[in-house]
Amino acid sequence: MGSFLADWLGAIWFVLASSGPYLLLGFVIAGLLKTLIPDRWIVRHIGGNDVRSVTIASLLGVPLPMCSCSVIPTATQLRRSGASKGSTTSFLISAPEIGVESVGVTWALMDPLMTILRPIAAFFTAFVSGVLVNGLVKHGRAGDEAPAAEPAAVACEAHGHDHGLDHGHDHGHDHAHDHAHTHVHDPAEGEGNVVRRAMRYSFGTLLDDLAPWFVLGFALAGLIVVLVPDDFFGAGTLLKGWPAMFAMLVAGVPLYICASATTPVAAALMAKGLDPGAALVLLLAGPATNIATILVVRSLLGRQVLAVYLASIAACSLALGALVNALYPFLGLDPTAMQVGAEDVQHGALATIAGAVVALLVLRSALRQRVDLRFARALGTVTRPLGFDPTSPAVRGAAVLALGAAYASTGLSVVRPGETGFLVRFGAVLDTIEGPGARWHAPWPFTRLETVAVGELRLRSYGFREDEGLNEDLGALDPVRARVEHERLAAEAEVLTRDEYILSIGYTVRYRVLDAKSWRFGHEDPDALVGALAEGALRSAAAKLSWREVLNDSTHALEALVVARLRERSSALALGCEVLAVDIRSAHAPGRVHTAFRDVASASEERVTTVNRTRQSIAIKRANAEDTALSTVRTAEADALRETARASGESGALRALGEVWAARPRATAAVLWLDQLERTLSARTGSGRTLLILLDKVLIDTYDRSRGGNVPTPPQDIFQAPTDRRER
Repeated sequence: MGSFLADWLGAIWFVLASSGPYLLLGFVIAGLLKTLIPDRWIVRHIGGNDVRSVTIASLLGVPLPMCSCSVIPTATQLRRSGASKGSTTSFLISAPEIGVESVGVTWALMDPLMTILRPIAAFFTAFVSGVLVNGLVKHGRAGDEAPAAEPAAVACEAHGHDHGLDHGHDHGHDHAHDHAHTHVHDPAEGEGNVVRRAMRYSFGTLLDDLAPWFVLGFALAGLIVVLVPDDFFGAGTLLKGWPAMFAMLVAGVPLYICASATTPVAAALMAKGLDPGAALVLLLAGPATNIATILVVRSLLGRQVLAVYLASIAACSLALGALVNALYPFLGLDPTAMQVGAEDVQHGALATIAGAVVALLVLRSALRQRVDLRFARALGTVTRPLGFDPTSPAVRGAAVLALGAAYASTGLSVVRPGETGFLVRFGAVLDTIEGPGARWHAPWPFTRLETVAVGELRLRSYGFREDEGLNEDLGALDPVRARVEHERLAAEAEVLTRDEYILSIGYTVRYRVLDAKSWRFGHEDPDALVGALAEGALRSAAAKLSWREVLNDSTHALEALVVARLRERSSALALGCEVLAVDIRSAHAPGRVHTAFRDVASASEERVTTVNRTRQSIAIKRANAEDTALSTVRTAEADALRETARASGESGALRALGEVWAARPRATAAVLWLDQLERTLSARTGSGRTLLILLDKVLIDTYDRSRGGNVPTPPQDIFQAPTDRRER
C-alpha cells in the first residue's frame, strides 16, 4: 500500500512539475484577457444569425479562460443580451474546450502537434455547430427555449456552483461566482490597476472554478500512470482506432471536467499507447459535454438545438480524431514519446518551484471551498439509499484516519532478496540497506527508497527487436510506432567498416551490477550509458575490420574487440557493473542499400563459383590429357616393341633366305616364284577369271571368258629339266 501510494504521489508530482510553469503563465494571461476584454464588447459582435457572428464567437471562446461551469452564466448573459442561438452554441463549445492555460499544459505534457491541433479542432467544432444551429433557426425548426428564470443556477446546482448574475454592475465581467456558497463575489475585484484585477481574477475566481477539477484530473492522471500497463493500448487490443475514439466519446460526454484538468488525463493515456485521435476526442468532448451544460442548452436554446449541439460535437470529434490518427504517421511522430510519470526525468529548479506553487494554490482553493464535502455529497447521492452517508462525522473521521494511515505507510520501505536499498532525502543518501529487510523512515516526499538489483543478469539489445525476433516485420505495429522503431533500430545498428562500408549490426550486451551505489548514484542513467558505450565500442571495433570480415566473422573477432573496449571504458568510468559478453545477433547491409549488397554478394558468389568451376574443368582436362598422353606413350612403346620384334623376325627370315639362296639359287627362285604365284592366285580368284593349270607345270595367266581369247604360250624354260642335280 505504501509503495503504491508513493508511486501515485510521485506521478501526480511529475504532472504538477511538468505543467506548473505553463499553468502559472496561462493563469496570468487568462486574467489579463478577462480584464482587458469586457463582456459587453463580446455581446456586440456576436448578435447576428450569420456566419460572421458564429466565427467571432468561436474565435473569442478559444483563448478565454472559462471552465465548463463558468461558461454557463456567460453564455446565458450573451443569449439574453441578444446573441444568436448559433453564436451562443459556438461560445458554449469553444470556451470550455480550450483556453490559454490549457494550451500551456498541452505543450508541457503532450507534444507541439497536439498543442497546435487542439485549438484548431475546438474552433472547427464550435464553428460547425454554430452554423448548423443558425441553419436550423432559419428554417424555423429550432423551436423556442423554455422560459427558465435562472437556467445557469439550475444547471450549476448539481456541482455546487451558484453563479448569480449581476446586471447592474460592470466589473469587467457580468457575473459573480458563489462556489458552494463559500466564494462570494468581492467588490474589490474590480478595483485597482489592470494587473491587480487580472491577478485577483486568475488566482481567485478562475482558480476556484478550476481547483476541484484540477484535483480530480491530477489524481486520475496519477492513477493511470501507476495502474495502466504500458501495453494496455498496444497492437492487438480492442481500444485502437474507431473503437478507442467511440470509447473516449462515451466517457467524455457525461464527464464533468475542465479543459486543463482533462489534459493530464489524456496525456497519461497517450503515454500508455492510446491513439492521439482518441485523446483528442476526450479533450473535445469532455469539457464541452456534461450534464450541467446539457441542461443549460436544453433550457436556454431548446431541444432541437441540444440535439444539433451533441451531434455536431460527436461527429466533429470523431472526424477530427480520425484525421489526427492519419496525420501523426504522415509526419512521422510518435504519440507515445511523452513520458508522463517517468521516474528518471529530472525537473529543474523553475519547474520544481512552479509545481509546488500550483500545488499550494490548488490545495488552498480546494480547502477554502471544502471540495472534500462536495465530493462526499456527490458520493452520498449514490450511497445514501444503501444506508451509508459519507458526510457523517463518523465516516469523515474514519476517512481522515485512513488517509493518515495510508500516508504514513509511505514511510515503510521493504528491500527484497537480491536488492540493495538506499534511503534518499532530497538527493542525499541517508542509509544503505543490504539484502532483504524493512525500514521505517520519513514519509514521501521527505524520504524515499531506491533499490538496485545486484548480481542479476541484465540484457540490453540494440539494432533489432528482442521480443519479436531478428526478422520481425514492423508492419505489425501501428504506422507511427513502426516508423519510429525502424529509424531507432537503424540508428543503433549502423556502423562504418575499415573500407568505408556501412553495415547494420544487431547485438546484445550482457552485464550485471556489482557495486550498487556507484551504479545508482555515480551516473544519471547507467543503463543508457552502457548502451552508449557498447555502441561506441562496436563502431570502434568495426572500423578496424573490412566489411567482408564483419559479415564472415566465423572466429567472433568483432565480439572480442567490442567486449575488450567496453570493459575498458566501463572500468574507467566506474560504472559498478561487469560486462559479461557481447553477442552479435545479426550482421547485414542497411535496408536502403540491402539490394545492392545482395547483388554484390551474389556476384561475389557467382565469381567464386565460376572460378571453382574453371579450376575443376582445368583439373579434369589436365587429368584427361595426362591419361591420353600416358596411353599414347604406352601404345607407342607397345607398337615399337611389336615392330621391332617383327622387323627382327623378318630380318632373321631374310638372313636365312639369303643363306638358302646362296646355297641353291634356282630352288630358292622357284620357291619364291611359287610363293608369288600363290599370292597372285589368292588375290585374283575372286574376280570372275578362269584358272588354267597345265600338267606338270603351272601356267599362271587369266583370260576373260566374256571377251574370249587364246591361252598364252607358257615359257619354255619351265619345262626344261634342271641341269644341276642339287636343284632337283
